[in-house]
Amino acid sequence: SKLQKEGDSKSSWENYEGFSVFYNPNKTNSKNPNSINSIEAILSRNIAEEMLKLNRKPNLSHAKLESKKRKLLDDALGIYDGSFLQVLKSQLIPTVLFECGSIVSPHEEKVHSESDFHKTIAEKIHSAVVRLKEKLKEEEN
Repeated sequence: SKLQKEGDSKSSWENYEGFSVFYNPNKTNSKNPNSINSIEAILSRNIAEEMLKLNRKPNLSHAKLESKKRKLLDDALGIYDGSFLQVLKSQLIPTVLFECGSIVSPHEEKVHSESDFHKTIAEKIHSAVVRLKEKLKEEEN
């Protein structure tokens, strides 16, 4: 694979570490389609911000690898245009895809195998959804 050709030294694997969040900015059923304030955009930002609070870094490799070149919408938050993903095209409800890390990295593979990691990630996703709900409630008033 391309990753194996680049070697397995820690420094090359570090390029693939981190989280990514994908949403479809073209989804027509969003509250504000094509807006940075769509439900999907807000939830994506909330999830990314929660990951940054854990000192997790965004994975920017999806935008850099020639074979995968994906449109990066926010490099500080690791948010990508996921309009190419069928799971984000076909849903009638607000939908995001969150990658909490990459197991091509030996370091992240180890972290992801720890049970506390899964609980912490679930709590942060919950916090992101609660923040979204609070924002939507504010906008109604």
